[in-house]
Amino acid sequence: MDGNFKAEHMHAANPIDEVPLMDGHGFMVGDGKYKVHLALAKDTAQWSECNNHHAVNQANASCHRLEATGIGSCACTRHGCFVPHAMVDFQKGERQMNMDYDLCEALKHNASGIWCTLTFYDVNCQYHKYLKDRVADSPYLQIQEQLEIIPGIGLWHVHGHQDSCYVCYASNFIAGAARIDSEIMETPWAPLNIISPLAQGMGMPHRKECLDYQMNDCNFMKMIRMSKALCQKFRQAVKGLADSREAFQKLDQSAEENNVRDWGEQERLAQEWCSTDPTAMDIYEVQLQKDSDDETADEFRLFEPEKVVIPLPSNLGQGRCAELGAADVMHQEHVLQEGQANDTLHNIRVHLADKAVIFRQTVRMAKLQAKSTRAWAQIHSVDRAEHLKVSTTVANPNARGQRNSMLAWFWSMDVEGDSDSSDWLNEFYWVHWLHAKALRDHWEEEMLLVQHEMNWTCNFFLHKAEQWIRLASISKAANKVGHLAYAVWQRKMYQRLYVDSWDAFEVAKGARNPMSIMPAVL
Repeated sequence: MDGNFKAEHMHAANPIDEVPLMDGHGFMVGDGKYKVHLALAKDTAQWSECNNHHAVNQANASCHRLEATGIGSCACTRHGCFVPHAMVDFQKGERQMNMDYDLCEALKHNASGIWCTLTFYDVNCQYHKYLKDRVADSPYLQIQEQLEIIPGIGLWHVHGHQDSCYVCYASNFIAGAARIDSEIMETPWAPLNIISPLAQGMGMPHRKECLDYQMNDCNFMKMIRMSKALCQKFRQAVKGLADSREAFQKLDQSAEENNVRDWGEQERLAQEWCSTDPTAMDIYEVQLQKDSDDETADEFRLFEPEKVVIPLPSNLGQGRCAELGAADVMHQEHVLQEGQANDTLHNIRVHLADKAVIFRQTVRMAKLQAKSTRAWAQIHSVDRAEHLKVSTTVANPNARGQRNSMLAWFWSMDVEGDSDSSDWLNEFYWVHWLHAKALRDHWEEEMLLVQHEMNWTCNFFLHKAEQWIRLASISKAANKVGHLAYAVWQRKMYQRLYVDSWDAFEVAKGARNPMSIMPAVL
């Protein structure tokens, strides 16, 4: 769901002379029922309880010279196709009464048998709160009682919200969302904005029909390019699934069995209650409870190299050890060095975890220059090597660009030992385990869904080809030459789309003959 304020429309000089030809039969909703709904709906100004969002706080902004200040619409979050009969005009700003009607119309389209849906909206943290109450109060709004609506916010807009909104509404943690950024609604606005300024001075029926034709063309172009898009998604899913599985398995196998069982149960409960209580998703965010600087000073120690040369076998050399009869000591030193390396890696993990705590508790909260300088001095105490970066999952959970982030290799070496030695590290691993599992699960969902979409695409093209074959037969029996020619042309187009799609999908997955189930040709 989204609004577009480029599609303005001016008041008509003679509205009584305007005659609609397809009112309510395209993508724009019908005027009659929609205007009655607006007349009865309560226009209550709702100020945002989250950050200062333009869509909420400017909902009642009006412009007297305009009949419509913009449009609102719904589109498929997987491919960005506009939903038929689900586009409304704004009379003022992006008000909830407009988007309520838009959403209810979208949920009616081909919705039989669907009992759960994901809705993504820029301000869903505010919009979804009283949605059911608004629907119940209006006789022109209807949503199936059995339909479960899971709210979400796009990955670009969610970073403009409070930190708590990220884990509650980001698609990264919603089960069944697969790999979507939920911002695809922004892409179909671009071609629509080409024609919107030209339709500003048209009559209202003419403007609606122009927008209908433009949206229909947008959907058609997405349909004929579907095979290319799905092949690209398939290749991304193969790589993403392999990487995320490897990262999660390393973390999961090195963790203590009881911890993994507890973490999995908490994840299950959070996903079960998230639709009614978004705060259940708070388990995906670290709940920091670290002590003050004085109490943790011992933990922020620097690592210094040894300055004294010790006469160990590695310093004496293999030949000198053999002369002294200490060849067997070399193996013992090797074992000790391996243990020292493991201890050092453990200290690095503890140090980086504490560094993340400093960043979140001190740097981000510092308002004065002096406090900020001292805080950054602690942050820079560890060199910024590639693998020694602080986890943004802890330091700044709402930061952009961490959707595919995974822990460095040394974090998964001794999860069980680290968790036992520090309550903070146990919580650190708990949150990262949940994030790693969510990343793996979403890639598995993406892989499964893309393969189904490939089959659905081929089946759709076959269905359309067979449909035009039947229409061609009817036209041929009625001796309608023009109708017959058009039907044959449409049949060939969909057959070609089927063959091209099948070939492209089989190149990505394997090879098989696409002509084996081609519908019969006239």
